Amino acid sequence: MAVRTTDLDHVGVGARDLDAAARAYERPFARHAGAVEPGGPTVQRATGNRCAMLKAGYIELIAIIDPKLPSGDMAARIAAREGIHIVAFGCDDPGATNAALKEAGFGARGTVYLERMVDTPQGPRMAKFDRVPVAASDVPEGVIFHLKHLTRDAIWQPQLLKHANGAVALDEVVIHVADLAEAARRFERQLGVLGAGNGGTRTFTLPRGRCILVDSTALPRADAPKAPAVVGITVATSSLDQAETALKGKGVAHARNGDRIQVDPKETCGVFLTFAPA
Repeated sequence: MAVRTTDLDHVGVGARDLDAAARAYERPFARHAGAVEPGGPTVQRATGNRCAMLKAGYIELIAIIDPKLPSGDMAARIAAREGIHIVAFGCDDPGATNAALKEAGFGARGTVYLERMVDTPQGPRMAKFDRVPVAASDVPEGVIFHLKHLTRDAIWQPQLLKHANGAVALDEVVIHVADLAEAARRFERQLGVLGAGNGGTRTFTLPRGRCILVDSTALPRADAPKAPAVVGITVATSSLDQAETALKGKGVAHARNGDRIQVDPKETCGVFLTFAPA
């Protein structure tokens, strides 16, 4: 049985100050609730988020709102480093995905339900998800899991998909790995697709989006987080000129090189964020 990964669903950026982070990404607030273990009761979680929704994929800003509540290891991760700590890959069948991951040698322990309330033009609504977590020892680079949206229309609302910078899709996630050959074999088993590339990179092309593994020779900048860590994303924009105008208008430090715009990670909670043409 092979894992069937549908897309690069979203990344989660850990922030110590959610309001400050939201000023860069500008999206509504929501609190998390869900099961701690597969089949467990739904309980309030320690985290809250704000999400920048794109036509394809999204960027989640996540912070500890109530440290007395369960957070997994997210509190410790955010305390150690602001930046991307979550990578979610889409799946159509969580049960089959969990079984395939176990068959592939991963510590997959079943489907965990998650929910959060969101505002809609019609009033508050519950967004619901089924998550297939993978044992932390199997994915040292971050909290990397598979996810099925049970209420997609609750969060992909048309009025949330229009952005001044022209952003339309989460195209790539870049992960710094300690041992490229080992990590490539592991991600092939987890994603169900073969990696391609030479030198210090391996690219996994999904039905939508790409996951790129890099070693220390292929980092976006020398000051990127040390391996193992998720270091960056590429966001597709309908217009590089529009993206640059929006960045300049907000006074966001960036550099344009050809058909790429790199945003200073000091502006994005440590994320190496690149804009590229859609």
